[in-house]
Amino acid sequence: ELAVKILMPALLVVLMLVLGYAMSSGHFIDGVSHMLITDTSRLSDVKNLGFVILAAMGQAFFTLSLGAGAIMAYGAYLPSNVSITNTSITVVLLDMLFAIIAGMIIFPIILANGLDTVVFNNGLSGAYGPGLVFQTLPLAFGQMPWGSLFGGLFFLLIVIASLTSSIALLEPIVAFLIERYGWGRRHAASVAASIAWVLGLATIFSFNIWSGVYPFAGVEIFADKTIYHLLDMLASNILLPLGGLITVVFAGWILPWRTTEDELSMGQEYCGFALWRVSVRYITPVLLFIVLIYSLLKATGYLADSP
Repeated sequence: ELAVKILMPALLVVLMLVLGYAMSSGHFIDGVSHMLITDTSRLSDVKNLGFVILAAMGQAFFTLSLGAGAIMAYGAYLPSNVSITNTSITVVLLDMLFAIIAGMIIFPIILANGLDTVVFNNGLSGAYGPGLVFQTLPLAFGQMPWGSLFGGLFFLLIVIASLTSSIALLEPIVAFLIERYGWGRRHAASVAASIAWVLGLATIFSFNIWSGVYPFAGVEIFADKTIYHLLDMLASNILLPLGGLITVVFAGWILPWRTTEDELSMGQEYCGFALWRVSVRYITPVLLFIVLIYSLLKATGYLADSP
């Protein structure tokens, strides 16, 4: 908790420093316009529209750590006088704000260094996501004045964000070991972190010394999947949406309503609680089930990315 209290404001400070450089790049307005102005022609096709909606829902799982237990762990430690409803809204709004600021940094830098044809015209050929951060942006920082300084600040930001996320994701496992088996916090954290570290090494090795290792080469749909791809598929396409689905079913159908009312500080006469109840029991489970099926089809190759 102390680490997150220190690192998150530090992340914001670094973010604003790099944003200041992006605003002075001369392409700030063009970069922001590229990010915010929607190409409605791409949404006229029902298939593309469905792809965009499902991709956005999938992104929500990652950016808010839904289905991974991190939000549940943080919620369990909230003081009793803190509103879960207000806190949830604040978290979503701040997450969206950070994402927009990150885009306001990345796109102007790309345009300022003439990398727009590489990124914007090549679709999904590795220029977005991790490819954008670790391949395209270093080229941009290498060409800009004071690029070493601002590039260092940017990747320091990535380290801080990763560290705070790692702490949040590790806490549910640590809390489980403490409460279920009576372990001390230091022992539980050391064991959980060590296992995560070993699994992390397996993903790193998949890009070098184990790049030719395909554990399920005999299965057609997994024939070209390295250890990294298999772990990524399991976590991203199965465990996250499945964890979210199980959580919402538990909250909507198993957890007593009196407990929910008390925790959310909303009585049944409150219209917001009625809307939340309908959503968590009927709407959200259906949507999450669709995301789960979509993710499985995409992971197994039965559903290709939208053009």
